Amino acid sequence: MIKALKIRVRDTEDDGEKVNVTIPLKALELLDKLTPRRIREELTEEGINLSEIVEASKSIDEPGTLVEIETEEKQIKITLE
Repeated sequence: MIKALKIRVRDTEDDGEKVNVTIPLKALELLDKLTPRRIREELTEEGINLSEIVEASKSIDEPGTLVEIETEEKQIKITLE
């Protein structure tokens, strides 16, 4: 059973700064409002649309990774857990 959507962003350069966002499944409709601006900007830069993730997650019953991106500068992973 899926309980939450998790967004993890890790800067692979310099200090390896991390940002982790966990949104309970019941609050998923508020994902865009609850996600910090910095994370939304980074996701947009990578072509990730939060609204599409919300819609896609409604039809998924099993936990797992929705998106995983790794570049020289950062790692982004979005999972349903």
